[in-house]
Amino acid sequence: MNHPDHPTDSPQHPLAESGPGAGAAPPLKDPVCGMSVSTESPHQLAHDGRTFYFCSAKCQSKFGA
Repeated sequence: MNHPDHPTDSPQHPLAESGPGAGAAPPLKDPVCGMSVSTESPHQLAHDGRTFYFCSAKCQSKFGA
């Protein structure tokens, strides 16, 4: 949040992102249903040099078909 009476480029308010999630990868989404998934998901598939993560075995199977 910026206040007109507070500088935004100071040690207390750096211009770079900071705090929880700063610099973190964007949330992953199941490419079939769009549900949020984690890299910890047991449902994964490597395709064209990328790893895709799925919410369920059903979505993984649909993607691989």
